[in-house]
Amino acid sequence: MLKIPSPFLHGATDVRVTGRCVGPPHFTSQWTEVEAQTTKSSVTLEHECGEFPAKVELQIRPLAGNSSNFYFPGLGSAQRNDDINRTYGGIVYKYNKFEVILYIPKANDGYPSGVIIYTGTNLISISTCHLYINMM
Repeated sequence: MLKIPSPFLHGATDVRVTGRCVGPPHFTSQWTEVEAQTTKSSVTLEHECGEFPAKVELQIRPLAGNSSNFYFPGLGSAQRNDDINRTYGGIVYKYNKFEVILYIPKANDGYPSGVIIYTGTNLISISTCHLYINMM
């Protein structure tokens, strides 16, 4: 039990702090190499959970360069199309009870301007990476 002074109450207030940590992941994939702007627009990773996961984390790591010691999260949302000749990036993913499907930037009918990691103009733009998933 902690005694914490409160500006709203006279004297100290008893505070009980409780918490519950998330356990280890139920499934962690192997590192998988992916590359933007190839003929492959998606990668499917099967998982062993057998149930709909409560949480899926996608971690992306560049293979080389100054950022190779950093991890970047994947996005569970949409990318833009390739009709505009301006860099964009990110891996979008979806999942179910059996697999995680990752969508990688690929030129469809426009410009090959999509990369896997993009942090903004003149910052980081990386097309070849390793990735893995954690499932809770």
